[in-house]
Amino acid sequence: MNRSGEEGGLIAPMPRPALSWQAGTPHARDIGDIYYNPEDGLAESRHVFAEGLDLITCWAGRDSYTLCELGFGTGLNFLLTWSLWEEAGRPCRLCYVGVEGFPLARADLERALGAFPVLAEKARSLLAQWPPPYPGFHRLVFAGGRIQLTLILADVQEALAALRAPVDGWYLDGFAPDRNPQMWDAAVFGRMAALSRPGARVASFSVAGRVRRGLEEAGFAVTRRPGFGRKRHALAAEFRGRPPAPVPRAQRFPELLAMPPPPADEPIAVIGAGLAGSLLARFLHDAGRDVFLVDPLAPCPTQPPVALAAPRPDLGTAPRARFEMLAGLFAQRFYGAMPDGAGTAVGGVIQLPAGGRSRHGAEAIVRHLGWEDDWLSLLPQADALWEGFAPRPALLWPRAGAIDTAAVLAALRAGLPLRQAGVSRIMRESTGWRMEDESGSVIACA
Repeated sequence: MNRSGEEGGLIAPMPRPALSWQAGTPHARDIGDIYYNPEDGLAESRHVFAEGLDLITCWAGRDSYTLCELGFGTGLNFLLTWSLWEEAGRPCRLCYVGVEGFPLARADLERALGAFPVLAEKARSLLAQWPPPYPGFHRLVFAGGRIQLTLILADVQEALAALRAPVDGWYLDGFAPDRNPQMWDAAVFGRMAALSRPGARVASFSVAGRVRRGLEEAGFAVTRRPGFGRKRHALAAEFRGRPPAPVPRAQRFPELLAMPPPPADEPIAVIGAGLAGSLLARFLHDAGRDVFLVDPLAPCPTQPPVALAAPRPDLGTAPRARFEMLAGLFAQRFYGAMPDGAGTAVGGVIQLPAGGRSRHGAEAIVRHLGWEDDWLSLLPQADALWEGFAPRPALLWPRAGAIDTAAVLAALRAGLPLRQAGVSRIMRESTGWRMEDESGSVIACA
């Protein structure tokens, strides 16, 4: 049994693709296909995908747009979409979901994107946040929170089964259907239909008969459009089926889960202005919501003066183990990206897993995960650094570090309303919620 009370084995490391390089262009040796057009990959991506969805038109007048790419690969389509979004005047929040079953190593990603100097600045931002090959959902944040990339490292069917997001547009950019058939089968198209909003659009380079028929059977109206270069056609489609089914929810706290989400124009109160509350308020603010904080000790809620931001190593498959690892990796990216002076010090964290929460020793963790050294490495005799401890191996997280909680709180709460009050009662009314203090005075309504 693992520590979440569930049985499970070791988490399977994500496979890396076997690459060969021809004239600077990456090729997938096992598949026998290329990642992008070696003659003008950027122009082809723009023609096939961005123009195939008519993104500029789709973004106009919207608050947010969700785009899902099957076959994230080098991230070229993501960087191109980001660039077009800026050209269009940053018209809406962009939620980009990328599914990838064979993530590139950072060095290979850097080499592949080096072919596109016009995207160099954005490529550096992506490389700085590129996660290790740990399966699951990795959230990367760009453009001050206006762009959120959810990178799902998993088999495509597993990823789509776990995804809960109404999708407005799809990029189908897996390797060719005859070489990578699992990316183009009926189960994938059916799950796409289940996630698509009415009118959701699809763009792909492939007009193979199995692709057209599969999409049509799933409820998409498929058309051919002019292809790029020597390719005669590209594919465009639009979802004409039923709206997405309601997302199934857990049965705990049914009275809360049954409530509808708050209207987009209504204020949201976050009670508690510590790290958790301030982070939540900041993310809600970055998502375009009107939010304010309430705390009896504001502006200085009780917090430890220093905290460590590092993953908790666990090779188990239980949900808790996976969540804690993914959350720790996100924390490293988030705090590492904060501006200078915001209270973060990324200088590395040493962990001694043996005898702690982890069931696995340092050597086993490093060997099993097989990550690059700039994410995780083995420190052979860590305890030799401290007098009185017997030498034994430890984990070194180079991207982890300490945070000055007061400085981080100040950065997170910058520009957010903060009310000093103790909430003793929360009452639901027909127009929302009313918070009262011990005397019965109204603190705020939300």
